[in-house]
Amino acid sequence: MKTQTELLDYVDSLSYSDISGNGTRTGMALKIADEKFPLTSPENYRSDAGDVVLIITDGEPIRRPGEDTFGSKYKSNSNGERMLAKDRAQNLRGRDIVVFGLRIRTEDTLSKFRSDIKEWSTKGKYFEANKDSLQRILDELTNVSCIDP
Repeated sequence: MKTQTELLDYVDSLSYSDISGNGTRTGMALKIADEKFPLTSPENYRSDAGDVVLIITDGEPIRRPGEDTFGSKYKSNSNGERMLAKDRAQNLRGRDIVVFGLRIRTEDTLSKFRSDIKEWSTKGKYFEANKDSLQRILDELTNVSCIDP
């Protein structure tokens, strides 16, 4: 996506029931993002815009037994997904890719994984939302991260 309009159209097309599942594979998502942003690529490079990754999550990183671990370091079902997310977010930030974190839930569940997503995000690029404040936050993120060429 190269323009603000393309990003907004994509976000508007998402259906929570279509993309929700039986776990929160934050580590896998950040692994995919890390692989999509190689050091140099004409497919995602614009000299007037930096690379941005937006983590939108509604729960703690969870991998179900039997799901891919992406290596022995991340084998633990209880902490492996969290470790994978931490390592991949660090890789992204280390290449000057801005990582925004957005947690969506009720207040009682937000506090459960607040420290994780703050750690994965670029300093100061972290938001919390409930369903009522989500649109305002998405508008703000789009305005600060997308500049039409």
